[in-house]
Amino acid sequence: MQNNDFPPVALDPDLPYDRIRELYLYEEPSLLASIRMGDRREAIRIINLLLVHIYSAGAERSELLKGLLLELVVMMSRAAVEAGAAQSEVLGMRFRHLTELAAIEDDEHLAAWLRESLVRIFEAVERR
Repeated sequence: MQNNDFPPVALDPDLPYDRIRELYLYEEPSLLASIRMGDRREAIRIINLLLVHIYSAGAERSELLKGLLLELVVMMSRAAVEAGAAQSEVLGMRFRHLTELAAIEDDEHLAAWLRESLVRIFEAVERR
């Protein structure tokens, strides 16, 4: 497992999503590398780290936060294609992810959706 040198995220009540985005951008290369290498444990660790900070932003779900998570899933999908997953399968998943995400209204379902998306992406890579 990688050591996380990112400082604790002190959320500004006026800008919580900016800090989450900073953390996401910091962790993105490690997350994508873990997908390319097939390292589920590391990818899940990073996803869980992001979810902890998303929860700390408060209970309010905004379209901005959903957009950030959709971007994360799209980036993970691209890494899966680079790792050998069938592009047609991954494109189908992206549409499914979008429709599922639009219906989510609470943190519990949002976290489950993100984890399930990661599992689907790993399974697509493993099928190749």
